Amino acid sequence: MAEGEEEVNYASVVFKAGNNPPPAEGGHCVRWVKVQNETKNKDSAGHRRFQHLACCLGILCVILLGGIIGVCVYLAPLILESDPNQLKEVSTLRANNTKLSLENANTKRDNKNLKDQLGNLTQAYNVSESNNKDLSAGVQELKTRNRSWRPRRRT
Repeated sequence: MAEGEEEVNYASVVFKAGNNPPPAEGGHCVRWVKVQNETKNKDSAGHRRFQHLACCLGILCVILLGGIIGVCVYLAPLILESDPNQLKEVSTLRANNTKLSLENANTKRDNKNLKDQLGNLTQAYNVSESNNKDLSAGVQELKTRNRSWRPRRRT
């Protein structure tokens, strides 16, 4: 509810005791009474306390975050400067890693070339083996012809 608005409560009160004044024209008396809502004031004060508490906690979080960032900024150069040997070692390891990566690529390339050569040599061997069988068969045929031809010549 807005701050400028007032809450109005209405109530009807009927008295049953015998010493009431005589009723007015309608047989009953209606009076309008403005009742202050005390709980509203208490709630708004409590609500303000929680708002102040939330604001203070938010500010505290911002201050802590700033402190953590400040400590990190302050300590980062000190950590890096504290051990220059580590920087040299990291540099050396990176150079070795690059060198080994190149050697690995070269070895893979050589392995592929050797596999291709093996395939070519296997194919050439199979062709040579086939030619050898054909030639052996031809030699056998020639020997057979030669044997059959020699006896005819003698006669």
